[in-house]
Amino acid sequence: MATRVVFLFILIAALAMCATVTSGYAWSRFDCDQRAHDYAWLSWTAGADGYWDHDTSNDPSDDIKVFEEGNTYTGMAYWYGGWDTIDQFLNKMAAGKAPRQEAGIDCSGLVSRCWDVNRNGGKYNTKTIKGISTQIEKSQLELTKYTPQLCTRAIFS
Repeated sequence: MATRVVFLFILIAALAMCATVTSGYAWSRFDCDQRAHDYAWLSWTAGADGYWDHDTSNDPSDDIKVFEEGNTYTGMAYWYGGWDTIDQFLNKMAAGKAPRQEAGIDCSGLVSRCWDVNRNGGKYNTKTIKGISTQIEKSQLELTKYTPQLCTRAIFS
């Protein structure tokens, strides 16, 4: 359940950022939506067990296992500070890396990847991404062919 909640949060962030207007970039809303779709529907097999440290005790014995080695999952794993491309993530799984500890993507990483932008060779974070975006009104939102699928994936995963 925790994995689904985290994934839902990431997917909602992806949908929201696809609706934001960027200036100076050729990447379209459709491109952004398609990239979010690719991350949301990515099928992968865990290369190692993946855990969620749900408290601040730093005691690994009370961590919750959310991914089990050898099991197949849909949607890239959330990893705080993560910035993996789909290929990087799949290569890490093939190399036996742990999802959530050594592989995955976080919210601002997903926004940066879906917008196809780099900042000094890395991702924008939640404080810096506003420097390349413009807030729009809800009435200005545009749907693409993937928007209904992404909403369905977010709600029913």
